[in-house]
Amino acid sequence: MLRILIDDIIVPRTFEDVPIIALTVLGVVILKAGMQFLHGFFGGRLGNFLAYRLRNACYEKLQFLSFRYYDTAKTGDLMSRLTGDLEAIRNFIGFGFAQILNMVLMVVFGAIMMMTMSWQLTLFTLICIPLLAFVALRFESKIHPAFQEMRLALSSLTTAVQENITGVRTVKSFAREPYEVEKFSTRNERYKTNQIHAATLWSRYFPIMEILASVSIVLLLVIGGRMVIQKTLTLGELVAFFSLIWYIIGPMWNLGFHINNYTQSKASGERVLELLNTPVDVEETQDPVIVEADQVNGHVTFESVTFAYGNKMPAVTDINFDAAPGSVIGFLGGQGLVNRPSFSF
Repeated sequence: MLRILIDDIIVPRTFEDVPIIALTVLGVVILKAGMQFLHGFFGGRLGNFLAYRLRNACYEKLQFLSFRYYDTAKTGDLMSRLTGDLEAIRNFIGFGFAQILNMVLMVVFGAIMMMTMSWQLTLFTLICIPLLAFVALRFESKIHPAFQEMRLALSSLTTAVQENITGVRTVKSFAREPYEVEKFSTRNERYKTNQIHAATLWSRYFPIMEILASVSIVLLLVIGGRMVIQKTLTLGELVAFFSLIWYIIGPMWNLGFHINNYTQSKASGERVLELLNTPVDVEETQDPVIVEADQVNGHVTFESVTFAYGNKMPAVTDINFDAAPGSVIGFLGGQGLVNRPSFSF
């Protein structure tokens, strides 16, 4: 439109066609506004619907996991997966993915329109784009592990707060406040270090990407201006080039933000899928045996039982006792060494 406005209207001074151009631009702006509304409306619905389904799936999975899983799982970590991680996934699916698709379409459209006007100027202008893509991919390879570690640190921090609040009476009874404060400070320091590391990576790579994008504009002005002087390019085409280059430079400037959003959602998705793919140790058979309440006597016998958490040393070794119905049995031993494993059987 800018090329037509300059070359076909302003230069030959045929101003009677200006209202047609103005109405065309107005129609394009209205269409763009409508598409942005649809993007926000349907993107928000899709993101929230997916988060709703994943949240229900995760909660349902937690109901069927065995006791062995809860022996090692931490409540704060599970809460972090069902809140922060699902929120990151919702934001990317609802808005981030559409923005990446929009970025690709804008780059392709801008490059095609520029090639139709002058393929030589297009190649000179886009000479920095492969280098920019290389820097962006390298940034993604660095920032993704940082976000994974950040999510783990946040889960650890949340777990410390949850355990302290839940067991605050025990903490106060044994005067363990200084220990809990030190434990929280250590985990908070880890989270802060991860945040600073991610910010350092961002500050290191983002200026490089912005400089490479700005070089394309400099090349356009220098080479394009020379071509206009030599009459191999019209003034309208140069102005149109300067407008179209932002269809490529604009998305490239935001490439770091899109990579940031993508890597956060990727790290969150891995944590959510880890929960959903956790195997269930005890599964119901296709033909279960129904036991009536009056058929259960409640008689439990332990014979040469040894128990350990995972690959750790046994918590109890070769214990034998008989729990008759209605009997009361007392356990003596170190805190958590006998009582908890026995009652977990």
